[in-house]
Order: sequence, then structure tokens, then C-alpha cells
Amino acid sequence: MRTYEAVLILDPKKVEDGGEALTKGVGEQVEALGGKMQKAVPLGRRQFARPIGKHKAGVYWDIVMDLPTEGVAALRDRYRLNGAVLRLEVFMFEEGSDPAKLTSPPRGDRDRDFGSFGDMGGGGRGR
Repeated sequence: MRTYEAVLILDPKKVEDGGEALTKGVGEQVEALGGKMQKAVPLGRRQFARPIGKHKAGVYWDIVMDLPTEGVAALRDRYRLNGAVLRLEVFMFEEGSDPAKLTSPPRGDRDRDFGSFGDMGGGGRGR
């Protein structure tokens, strides 16, 4: 059995309690597949950079679970056609990652000056 991390993106219009009931159902499905859910962390509602269909925002959940390898495909198939689930991605769990500490980078890092483009040699042609 391996440890996996799943990221669920839920349709905020179709989940009333922020996804609590749906993630509880995911935990029951993981146990039915012979695994164990370690933790489920709500990451809140976030805007998308690009729409998913007609959706511009979603409710994110991060789930860490122990699951047999063949259970991953079964879990994906179970929620693939669920209308409340916009995306479900399952990854190998990396020790030391804490989804509760996810934050956007400080504004200064995004506005960093990388110099002028004239230094790159393609500016003027020396006419």
C-alpha cells in the first residue's frame, strides 16, 4: 500500500456544506477499496486562472490517503462522472508537504525587475 495525495476541485453551486459530505464519501470509498484516509484539508474557494467549462471558481480539498495501487484507478472512475466534482487528480504523496500552508507568493516576487531587454543583443541594428 502506498500513500497518495488527491486534490479535489468541487463545483461550489452543487456542494452546500463546502464539500464536507462529499469528502466523507471519498473516505468511505477509500476504505471500501482497502485503504485508509489519513486527512482531508479544506483549502477553500478559489478563482480559476482559466475556466473549467463554464465554471470560474471551485472549492478545493486536499486528501492524503493510504491506498493499494489498483485502487487509484477505481477511485478516479468512481468520481469521474460525478457532477459536483470538477477535477480529481491523484499524486504520490511527498513527505513534508503541508497543504494548509499554501499561500500565494509575496507581491514583491512577482514584480521583480529583470533588467532591460537592450542588454540581450537584439535591440538596435547599428545603422
